[in-house]
Amino acid sequence: MAINGGIKSLDEARVQLEHMDGVMVGREAYQNPGILASVDREIFGVAGADADPVAVVRAMYPYIERELSKGTYLGHITRHMLGAVSGDPRRSPVASLPERKCA
Repeated sequence: MAINGGIKSLDEARVQLEHMDGVMVGREAYQNPGILASVDREIFGVAGADADPVAVVRAMYPYIERELSKGTYLGHITRHMLGAVSGDPRRSPVASLPERKCA
C-alpha cells in the first residue's frame, strides 16, 4: 500500500515508509522538484552527489532543441521546468531561454 498526497518533505516520506510500502509526492515534486535532489541518498541509501538543479535543466537542452525543431512552443516545455530552479540564484539556464517558436 502507498500513501498519496500531502507529503511535503523527505522527512515526512521517511515516516510514512515506516508503515507503508510507498509514498507518492507528485504535486510536491512538480511544484518543488528539489525535494527529489537527495531522494536516492536519503531514502534509498545510494551513495553519490545530490542532483544539481542547474545540471538537470541543462540536460534538457537536447530535448528542447529537438522539440523546437518540430515547432513546439518553448513555453510548453519550460513552464514545467520552472520549479526546478525557483529560488536558485543560478536559475538563468531557464530564465535566459528566449520565448520563441521555431518554424
